Amino acid sequence: MDHISGRAHNKNVIAIVKEEIHKPRIIYFEGSRHKLPRFHPPSYMHMCWLLKNLGIKTSRGNDWTPKRLFRMLQRNGYSGLWGVFHSQQDYSH
Repeated sequence: MDHISGRAHNKNVIAIVKEEIHKPRIIYFEGSRHKLPRFHPPSYMHMCWLLKNLGIKTSRGNDWTPKRLFRMLQRNGYSGLWGVFHSQQDYSH
């Protein structure tokens, strides 16, 4: 994958991460379903598992690892999942 298509690929991955990071949690309590807002982002392992289940590989064709995901986010101006989570919150107010 060349540099330009690799950047486009990473932007698509970031869009998926942003979408997933703000999905409310759903819990079941005494037979009823409740949506709770997220107070912190999901783990890197969870995000890597999600990307793997969606069939999304790195731009080099490898599976995502927590370190690869962190580095990709850093290269694109985010301080990891926490940075993505808070950058979205800042714009939602």
